[in-house]
Amino acid sequence: MRFRFAVLLAAALGIAPRVSDAQPTTPRTTPVLICGAHEAEIKVDSLTDSVRSCMRHFEAEVMRAQFEHSYITSTSLTGSQPRLIFEGNIAPAFSLVTPGKNIALVMTPKVVMRRFAENAVPVKTPSYMPRVTAYLFAEPTVKNVRDSTATFMYLTLSHHSNGQSGSFLNPDGSVNHETGNFSTNFLEYGGLTGGALGSSSTVTIRSSVEWHPKAWYDDSSNVHYSHLRGHAGFNFSHRGAHNGNGEWNAISLDVAVTYLSGDVAVPFHGRGRFPLLANIIYRPSWAREIAYLLSGYWGQDYYNTYFDQTRSMVRIGISAGTINGSFGR
Repeated sequence: MRFRFAVLLAAALGIAPRVSDAQPTTPRTTPVLICGAHEAEIKVDSLTDSVRSCMRHFEAEVMRAQFEHSYITSTSLTGSQPRLIFEGNIAPAFSLVTPGKNIALVMTPKVVMRRFAENAVPVKTPSYMPRVTAYLFAEPTVKNVRDSTATFMYLTLSHHSNGQSGSFLNPDGSVNHETGNFSTNFLEYGGLTGGALGSSSTVTIRSSVEWHPKAWYDDSSNVHYSHLRGHAGFNFSHRGAHNGNGEWNAISLDVAVTYLSGDVAVPFHGRGRFPLLANIIYRPSWAREIAYLLSGYWGQDYYNTYFDQTRSMVRIGISAGTINGSFGR
């Protein structure tokens, strides 16, 4: 019995090194995306169910990071008159269909409000801009997973009005900014590609076309209003240090430019056709739901009947929403 045991033990010891030596040659099929985490040294050989599931999670996070931020800003530090005491943008996003596969449907009841630095410091009539957006994600490939990239197209149906019913023009021919009616509806079709730059940074590039069909807007209040617009933008986000609870600080730079085509007022010819928006958003690690905002805007005023004016402003404020650099958590 002892002899047999010794023979078995010797055989086991002889086989063990061979098994150990063979282990490094076993292919690793763990996805590059660990639910958004970029691990460049891990290889992906095929689109298994687990890889697809993780990729869908990553795509959904990229989509959420593109949702418009709600914010409230202080008075403009510099810029056009009349100056603003504050501007608020309320734009929560409600997912009507969970993006479990490759589609999502999102509703946003957007409202923009301003308080002007005028006599009686009035809050002007808000901009009502509810919208519904359908997202279609590209079918993932092994390369998408390895490179940590996501691509999707979207189609938005949106409304924009100010809730007023007065004449758009005053008797002297000027625009009635107080009670003048403004109303339009439009479609926006676009696409976005986003990817990880290492384990802590992301970049996204987007473009879209906005179209206001002839029968969808009020003729009297849309004089010199561009009904065909092109949009382009990019976002760079970085995730920094984290606190003891595992919460990360993050910073984001977002730049967007629009082209106003068609019949626009004289001030918006030439360079005036290209409104520019730039936002820097910083979220400290201790503030999970809010972030600090530094915002600059130069171009045609986007607030209701004020589109006959040019507005340039630099503002600070507080923002709520997902920062792109945080979707790798």
